Amino acid sequence: MPKTLYLLIILLPVKFVSAQKLEIDSLTQALKNHPKNDTVRLHILLELSYDYHMVDPDKGLELADEAIALAKKLNRPAQLAAGYNQRGSNLWAKGEDSLALAAGEEALKIHRQNNNKLGAAKSLNNLALNYYNFSEFKKALEYHSEALALFEELKFTAGIIHSYSNRGVVYLSLSDYPKALENFLVGARYAEGQDSLMLANILMNVGLVYKNMKEYDKALKYQQDGLALVKRSGQKQSEANALGNLGTLYSEMGSPDKALTAYNSSLELNTLIGNKRRMASDLVNIGVVYHNMKKFSVALDYFQRSLKLYQQTNDKENTAFTLVKLAEVYLDAPELLRASNAERLLFNYLRKALGFAVESGSLQSQQIVWETMSNAYQRYGNQSMALQAYRKHIAFRDSIDNTEKRTEIARQQIQFDFERKEDQLKAEHEKNMAVAKAEVDRQKTIDTAIIAIGILLILAATAGFILDRKRKDAEKKRLAAEFTEQIADTEMKALRAQMNPHFIFN
Repeated sequence: MPKTLYLLIILLPVKFVSAQKLEIDSLTQALKNHPKNDTVRLHILLELSYDYHMVDPDKGLELADEAIALAKKLNRPAQLAAGYNQRGSNLWAKGEDSLALAAGEEALKIHRQNNNKLGAAKSLNNLALNYYNFSEFKKALEYHSEALALFEELKFTAGIIHSYSNRGVVYLSLSDYPKALENFLVGARYAEGQDSLMLANILMNVGLVYKNMKEYDKALKYQQDGLALVKRSGQKQSEANALGNLGTLYSEMGSPDKALTAYNSSLELNTLIGNKRRMASDLVNIGVVYHNMKKFSVALDYFQRSLKLYQQTNDKENTAFTLVKLAEVYLDAPELLRASNAERLLFNYLRKALGFAVESGSLQSQQIVWETMSNAYQRYGNQSMALQAYRKHIAFRDSIDNTEKRTEIARQQIQFDFERKEDQLKAEHEKNMAVAKAEVDRQKTIDTAIIAIGILLILAATAGFILDRKRKDAEKKRLAAEFTEQIADTEMKALRAQMNPHFIFN
């Protein structure tokens, strides 16, 4: 069954391939010209290790290890943590998750000891990717959320984008499509106009949401839009991942030719990078398409090539899966086993597959092996063994149902924790809003009182002015009346002085 690769984003700067190649050439020359083991060489080693992580992770790992040794010698804790981060990044690119996890934990410990919040946040993000690869979804979500809180505190936009995108991937794995879509869209809003490669990865993950919801037209549009952006960025690993997902989408849509074109393009890029685990994944997916097309000999060749690579990566679960696919080809095309001991060879594949499935601890792998083994016994007429194998297949299938129930419980627990935190944030927000409203009301009351007092003062001043004016006018009138009276009296006296007194009395 073809596998879908969710695009988890490791938190490292993005460089276009042309610029990256120029920088690798420049830094390589600088490293040759600076053999002295000092801080200058240390910085060059760290930069080169990063530049190689998506081009040649083996070379990147070699440089990271040299940087770690030099940082210890020079007693440079910040660069030592960076060295472990680069080691983890290159191991992650190689698909060696356990070793990448150990390197990331060491980097996180150093960052915390030195109170480096940004470094700690980046390490938390990268560690969450490893936990995701181990299917420890709850822990991955916790690490991503812790990293997001630090990135938001530091207002580090690139980290915020990565955290939202990667949280969306975890929710997608838990089949919580609404929350996955919510996180992807928030991340896309931050990424738009800021980081085209991150936006591309987010668009492709949105496409996976719609693929899982069987809305293939929407899924295809988002995948193609994302792939177009990735191609312009020049990041080969991201392009390979995008093509692999596009192949799976075409396969589910019943377009095997388009699926093969996408898978082969992905395989070419993963071969160039040297990522064995993803090369093996491409090969087995191509084999599945050919098997469905009943081109059994071609499918067989791809499954055998995939098996060799998976055995080199020590990937037990996928080794079991590939061995089962080999057995299925022989069941559908027994003429491919031209030996007299064909039956023995077929069951030998299945027994090996069962051994790897048990070692991996995957219930689903064991269920698939027992189901195929039951079909094989049925084909060769051994009804008793076929029934026994079928019963074991059913037992594992029921166990998987219980596991799925536990996963659903875990999903619901995460949902509950999220909603509880959301309720707490909402309550705190409402409390803050109430306090703010009370403050606004208080300020309004103060402003109203000030305005009222101002109006009263203006009215009082106006009234005082009017009264004073009236008083002054009255005083003027009184003085004018007195003055007029005095003039009249004086005039009367003067007149009397001029008149004959006798006449007056006569």
